[in-house]
Amino acid sequence: VDRRQRQMCIRDRDTGIAPDHPSFADDGTYSPAAGLGWIGSCDSNTDTDFTCSEKLIGARYFNATFLTQYPLEPGEFESPRDADGHGSHTAGTSGGNEGVAATLSGVPAGIVSGIAPRARIAAYKACWNSDHENSGCFYGDTMAAIDQAVVDGVDVINYSIGGSRTDLLTPPAQAKLRATQAGVFVAVSAGNSGPDAETVGTPAPWITSVAASTYDGTSTLVGKELEINSGPLSPTSLLSIPAAIAPAAAGLSGDLVASIPTEACSEDPITNGPELAGKVALIARGSCAFTEKFNNAQAAGAIGVVVYTYDGTTPFSMGGDPVAIPGSMVSFSDGQALLASIGETTTNVTFSDTDIAGEATEVGNIMAAFSSRGPNSASYDIIKPDITAPGVKILAATTNTPMFGAQGNTFAYLQGTSMSSPHIAGMAALFKESNSSWSPAQIKSALMTTAYQDVTKEDGSTPADPFDFGAGHASPVDAMDPGLLYDANYMDYLGFLCGIGEDGYVGSVGQNCSDLENQGFAIDPSQLNIPSIAIAELSAPETVSRTVSNATASASVYTATIEAPAGIDVTLETYDENGVLVQDSSLPVSGNGKASYALTFTKTESATIGQWAFGSITWTDNSGHSVRSPIAIKAAAEVDIVVPESISGMMSRGRYSFPVQMLYSGNTSIDYTGLVPPFGAPSSVEQDPDSEFSFNEPGLGLSLIHI
Repeated sequence: VDRRQRQMCIRDRDTGIAPDHPSFADDGTYSPAAGLGWIGSCDSNTDTDFTCSEKLIGARYFNATFLTQYPLEPGEFESPRDADGHGSHTAGTSGGNEGVAATLSGVPAGIVSGIAPRARIAAYKACWNSDHENSGCFYGDTMAAIDQAVVDGVDVINYSIGGSRTDLLTPPAQAKLRATQAGVFVAVSAGNSGPDAETVGTPAPWITSVAASTYDGTSTLVGKELEINSGPLSPTSLLSIPAAIAPAAAGLSGDLVASIPTEACSEDPITNGPELAGKVALIARGSCAFTEKFNNAQAAGAIGVVVYTYDGTTPFSMGGDPVAIPGSMVSFSDGQALLASIGETTTNVTFSDTDIAGEATEVGNIMAAFSSRGPNSASYDIIKPDITAPGVKILAATTNTPMFGAQGNTFAYLQGTSMSSPHIAGMAALFKESNSSWSPAQIKSALMTTAYQDVTKEDGSTPADPFDFGAGHASPVDAMDPGLLYDANYMDYLGFLCGIGEDGYVGSVGQNCSDLENQGFAIDPSQLNIPSIAIAELSAPETVSRTVSNATASASVYTATIEAPAGIDVTLETYDENGVLVQDSSLPVSGNGKASYALTFTKTESATIGQWAFGSITWTDNSGHSVRSPIAIKAAAEVDIVVPESISGMMSRGRYSFPVQMLYSGNTSIDYTGLVPPFGAPSSVEQDPDSEFSFNEPGLGLSLIHI
């Protein structure tokens, strides 16, 4: 990918930005931003040290809504300056400078670059007070930030904040729709509530929802030395990562004792408590929260904890609820070495404050466990997320003046879909430069249809599916030449909103759902012209249509390969640019022209009712293009008629009418049943000797009448 473009502006809506960071430095080679149509400003308020440049071309802050609920806490800046690090990190990932040397606690950590390193950056701060209990990103502020960014002239918006899982018309979601209408591409983090289903935030079709996965490569580990004072490993030191939830451990020494059982969880309680008293507990990662492990070790009398991670993973700073005793994490191999040492003789360790660095191997193409999953609870007929990108252990810029944590650091490893979203935003900026005529929907299409699927779920072995990663993992080089493009515009999205019952909103923007439908805009969400296909309730055959355009000036003929979802029959019809049926089901497309196709889905006897099944359609031509769309279908039981579950009302001459909806055309016949005719049931009851009623007294007579 040619990443030397310099005309595009990426807008980052977040916690602000560190203006003096080398990732955002102006090297003097940028032309004036005003010549690009930029009309934004650098609103630093009273922060006189905050300045913009021809790289960081704009910065604003929005807190009018936030301040109605909370004050700014000490350490926060009432300016675009970042007091958290999150905003600087996402901005650096999407458009930070190329070839910047990174350090972690003074230790060299390699060279970093943004995805679109020559893009201009504008920061719009709308999240406040970092990790303080009185913190947040309020709808009024985020909406105002998005709207202002569009007015200022940005080309791409990165929104690394989750949103409602069911409401597609929150104030910021509406602002994103307006941004799309203005031609601005919007990337949004899918959320960090996985792997539970139906957890994707802001799952609107007009934005690109980005999941998070791992990458192949290496990462730098910076931790503290765990000194080995006795035993076969002494006198050496191991790399350990202090726990974020624990107090400082520097200078603490103790003999190491392995907990039994090794994971020290409450469901399987520690049995060797007396041996742990006054010692440092060696515990295996897994099965329960780190807080639970620490608390159980403390309850057994331990003065500290060393946790060793899983095989094939790297140690990290443990999170959770705060604990009272110190501890750190070591690698699996170091944990096994410590277990062997304990088995031979007394092994004494000291938690030191001495920095130590190491390198970890990262294994790519694994979905992050935290990445939010589909299906899309706001509209099951739209697959979400759309795509995945790296979001685990991402090294990028941070602020050197955080509200919390150590001061002076300029880089950090972070993880989350907040980190994967700016990867896609950066790619969109590249495509905005190389293919300036592409709409936001077409950029999204190029990324989705060229994505690869060689990705597993978080277990590292089970193949991921569209509810994990949408179309797959972004492949930016392939996306530069996608072959075919799917497009949708503002009116298409309004038609979609009509289909999910949002007539009121459509009316509020001056449109009418009946008029839209009469004008040919699709109302059924499944018919929205996006590069994925979903049907949430397939009870009878259903046809879904799509229109594609040729991304090149050369005519081509495409052939389809269909991977049908299990239990579903799929038939294909294709139409040329004049709407004429193509007999051999190929898809001829003239240079820069359009063509259409229709897929008819029919469930078979082998379909599993109520269970999603996945497939795909891939279009290929002789020029090497491969254009793939994921398919998700859920078979539903056939319903021949719809009747009320219960009825009540006054009968007239023994009759009562109620509506029955027939779901087919043709003849019908009925049978009916009701109350049986009245009948007699003779019986006798003995006289109560004392003539006084007492419930269920001895000798009470009982007579049963069946109705």
